[in-house]
Amino acid sequence: MFPGVDRYEVKEALQQSHIDEVWHTYMHMTAMQRTKEARKLTKEPDYSHPVTNRRLFKLTAERSEKWERDILFLVWTVVGELHINNFLELLARDKTIQPMHSLVARLHARDEAAHGPIVADVMKDVFVHLNKEQRELFIRTLPDAIIALGAQDYGIWSDILQFAEIPGATEILADTHRQPDTDMMLTDFSTVERLIRELEIEDRVDYDFTNTAPRQGK
Repeated sequence: MFPGVDRYEVKEALQQSHIDEVWHTYMHMTAMQRTKEARKLTKEPDYSHPVTNRRLFKLTAERSEKWERDILFLVWTVVGELHINNFLELLARDKTIQPMHSLVARLHARDEAAHGPIVADVMKDVFVHLNKEQRELFIRTLPDAIIALGAQDYGIWSDILQFAEIPGATEILADTHRQPDTDMMLTDFSTVERLIRELEIEDRVDYDFTNTAPRQGK
């Protein structure tokens, strides 16, 4: 446990958020199961880890100290909770997907609208208790988390298209990847940017929120 989260009110809010997350998983599982039943699907791809996880695991594997790995998980959690609503709203507004999936995304987004401010407030309490090394790692890896959580997941798409036996799947993905500005699926990280400003570290985070790309030369 990080310092700054030992008050009862904080523990209560975090536990409630955790309960909500389990419920969200259940909602999405139910929607996926109904889709499989409607389409008479009995199998699904043997998915690899999402790109978000793959990049996190790569960085944690490079760290020898537990506190370093803890900070990385903290960074990924904070960025994920603050920006997930953008992804959920994208799904909720999409008229081309199954209505049940857009409904679940809409319901999920309502809860996350409450989680984001909670996580931001808790992070502000935690940040002031971090030592210099912990703060430096937190600041340095924020861009990694932003890019990982907004990235287009070509690995998962490859799994899906090949499982569905779509002709020319490899060429489709390669052609898409060659197009400009296709590396990032989500680019609105204004909620993360707001927290960075509130922590007063905006001049130390190597990320250009206007161009949604890391700044060079820092």
